Amino acid sequence: MRRINVEAGKTAVASFTLKNTAKMGKVQIETNLPDYQLFVDGIPFAKTASQIEVPIGYRVITAIKDGYLTRPNHHRILINDDQVVRLQFQFERQKDIGYLQVSSNRSSAYIYLDDHLTGIKANSAVIPIKEGIYKVRLRENGFQSSPSEELFQVHPGEKHELLFNLQPESDQDTIQLITRKPGASI
Repeated sequence: MRRINVEAGKTAVASFTLKNTAKMGKVQIETNLPDYQLFVDGIPFAKTASQIEVPIGYRVITAIKDGYLTRPNHHRILINDDQVVRLQFQFERQKDIGYLQVSSNRSSAYIYLDDHLTGIKANSAVIPIKEGIYKVRLRENGFQSSPSEELFQVHPGEKHELLFNLQPESDQDTIQLITRKPGASI
């Protein structure tokens, strides 16, 4: 922390140098096609090469490409600072693809399709998905979603936009216990 004095009618200039103090690990991304969008923990990640550096720990890595389905749709991995983790994504061209865009008042909630993690967070990308009927949810620890879920049908070439509102969960909840002996307590 640096203390700066500001005088009336004058401009004070402060400059800081930021250092990355987090331990970083390496991830080698291998794909069958170039020009895809990469996400780390659901957030778009600017990649300049096939090997990226990310903070150590558990990470969700996702890749999407317009007009293609990705297999697998994401990887959940543990990254250490002493190794390179290799990941593979296959992009499969599909004719029966629609698109989903999820918006929310919070950008840190993950999108789930039919209760499966997509690896993408709200407000971050248009997701290519196969034709069909899907149940969409947003999940973030400590928050409730309104609506709790949306059911919609995807048609080829169509883009669906869904909006969710997340509110903090209440600090208290009620539990009801039923026992064989009346008046029992915990």
